[in-house]
Amino acid sequence: MTKETAETIALRIKGEKFGNTVSEPLSELLKATITPQDRANIANKTGIGASTVRNLILRTTTITEENSRALYALLDKAIEKYNENIDNSGKAVQQLEALID
Repeated sequence: MTKETAETIALRIKGEKFGNTVSEPLSELLKATITPQDRANIANKTGIGASTVRNLILRTTTITEENSRALYALLDKAIEKYNENIDNSGKAVQQLEALID
């Protein structure tokens, strides 16, 4: 990530604003893919506390300039993992189709 202000980053997350919790749809997408280990790694990477990272996902804390770095990292990780799921699903379909006569 380049040296951008947190405000610039927050503006790139559509529908999310400082002082609000993350939206319900975003929270559900993050909960479905981000593991406790992912949260710990993001906390270490961003310097934002693990409980704050968790609370962002659970909508029990608001987005601030400081913790928006963690939110951006959560989005990056979720996109990465959803893309991996697509790749893995395609491989599984090929393997299953190969079993059919």
